[in-house]
Amino acid sequence: MKLIYGLSVRNRKMYFDLKNRNSFLGAKQLEFRINSIDDDSEMEDTQYWEIISEECKKKEIKISIHMFDSINLGERVNCVREVYLKAIKKLIDLIVGVGGEYIVLHLGMGGFSYESHKKKERLMIVVDSLQMLLSYCPSNIYIAIENMIRIESAYKCYLGDCKEDFLFIFDRIDDPRLKMIFDVGHANIKQLVPPIVFIDQLYNKILAFHLHWNDGNSDQHNILTENWMMEYDQLWKGYIMDKPIIIENNNIIDMHKTIRILTNIIKDTKK
Repeated sequence: MKLIYGLSVRNRKMYFDLKNRNSFLGAKQLEFRINSIDDDSEMEDTQYWEIISEECKKKEIKISIHMFDSINLGERVNCVREVYLKAIKKLIDLIVGVGGEYIVLHLGMGGFSYESHKKKERLMIVVDSLQMLLSYCPSNIYIAIENMIRIESAYKCYLGDCKEDFLFIFDRIDDPRLKMIFDVGHANIKQLVPPIVFIDQLYNKILAFHLHWNDGNSDQHNILTENWMMEYDQLWKGYIMDKPIIIENNNIIDMHKTIRILTNIIKDTKK
């Protein structure tokens, strides 16, 4: 089995550094981060996206785009939510323009504990937001929603911090264009259930995996380790190898190390 992977491109500098390093480290997909919706953000840099589109088409590299973290699809103030939805529609136009395949969204946050009854009320707003976005989205573009970390707080929580949130959403939206990105690193923080249980129930909805690691306490985006591969052997061989993976380390050096570790594991698997 050949390792096929993509890379998370955090900013313009990282893209051009990758472009100059052995053809994007052999990646078959690039997932571009949008860091804001200000006038000087990546979204507004037409020349940047023209270069990306031309280069990726030439090298047959797939494109996806990850919206910045502060978007809140569960915002209860409608005029504020409209600003978020307008920005995401602009992102949809962008992914269509560059010939990409999907956008990645975080669901947002609530000002209450993850145990609060208010969470389902906000998830209903998320469902409404996603339905509006899907009505705008072309038939050949996916919207992928990503799992988030669990926060132990009485005053805030992420929407999408457990498998129940995703089951809630997918039970209410039956659209083949709505998918999930499973972030392995996020699932390791304040782990509610083993990732394999989460994945098993939602596997058919998972479009791709975000791959990075941490100490279980914070979202460090560290490289994978041999110990990780041994501990999650069943998860790796049974699920992750069958879907696209996006390596989400903080820098190119760490990405290169992760690729080397993954390549060695696959060689050992063949033996």
